[in-house]
Amino acid sequence: YPELYSGNPLGGKIKIYLTNKAALCALFRIKCDFVKKDLDRPTAWDAPQFGGFDKWLKRRKEDAQIQAGLDHLLLPVYDARKEYEKWKSIMDNEILPLFENKETSFSVIIPPYSAFWWKKREDKLEEMMRPYEYLIEKTKNRPNVKIYWFYDDGYIFDIAKYKDLHHYHETINSLQLDAVRDGTHIINEKNYKRKFKAFFKKVRAFDLEPYLEKIRKAQAEK
Repeated sequence: YPELYSGNPLGGKIKIYLTNKAALCALFRIKCDFVKKDLDRPTAWDAPQFGGFDKWLKRRKEDAQIQAGLDHLLLPVYDARKEYEKWKSIMDNEILPLFENKETSFSVIIPPYSAFWWKKREDKLEEMMRPYEYLIEKTKNRPNVKIYWFYDDGYIFDIAKYKDLHHYHETINSLQLDAVRDGTHIINEKNYKRKFKAFFKKVRAFDLEPYLEKIRKAQAEK
């Protein structure tokens, strides 16, 4: 019900109750759920894509998102330098100003995209880290900002937990929330170079070619 956010104090908020279901619930005074989604997990995916690379291949014809991801693995990637300028502008104008509110604590999670996504950018890894390095540098004197890095744990290689190249399973979200609660997985100006170096080593050791061969074979069979 987007009308709930329309600013109309009456029509928008009343509309959700003007249904046959609402009338019956009110008439018989029974508890009814008006929203199908779990309000604790409103964006949770019921995604059959989870479960591994072979599932991606099986579902590619019926899932445009998966097909786009597989096609992406076979194509050249964009210029990382242009991406840095774009993200630097976003941080300067939209993100960093928020952190000036010293009364608020900010937890910044760097999302762990899959090894597939990063391997395609193997020759651009240093360039791809520049936005994160910039963010770390700009927040190093802000005690109200903590940045969390999850590439140390190897999540990115558990492809069964990804529904495409970069959208991961809710269990990883839960691990991230645990880290924020416990104060672990923090990346800062003292450790980021070491963490980046370890991450680069893992990505460069990952062999993408067997997966590319599977994609080519599946594409040839369509």
